[in-house]
Amino acid sequence: AMHVEIADDFDKRARGLMHRTELADHHGMWFVYAEQRPGYSGFWMHNTKIALDIAYLDEQMRVVKTFTMRPCTSVNSRNCPSYRPGKSYNSALEMPAGYFAKHGIREGVQLQQCENKE
Repeated sequence: AMHVEIADDFDKRARGLMHRTELADHHGMWFVYAEQRPGYSGFWMHNTKIALDIAYLDEQMRVVKTFTMRPCTSVNSRNCPSYRPGKSYNSALEMPAGYFAKHGIREGVQLQQCENKE
């Protein structure tokens, strides 16, 4: 099971996983939006220090696109590439780079939300 922090407001989504130097195994962040996001709206790695996998999810939590994103070391955020899914999405899941390949998470896979068991 994945353990994710939920980024469900503007500030949490804007900060994301910036400035962190590590993520524990099976830990990540789930970016949740109130409405569908367009495919040209992507994520970037400005001020992000660790490589991440990202999965863009539709309203059924089916993976529409994945990327492995590398840290962007430029001080100018305009020099950081944006990873755009090219398809609309309702949420995005970030995990440590390599996690999706290791666990078979790819386009078309449906994820399930489980209740917090802590």
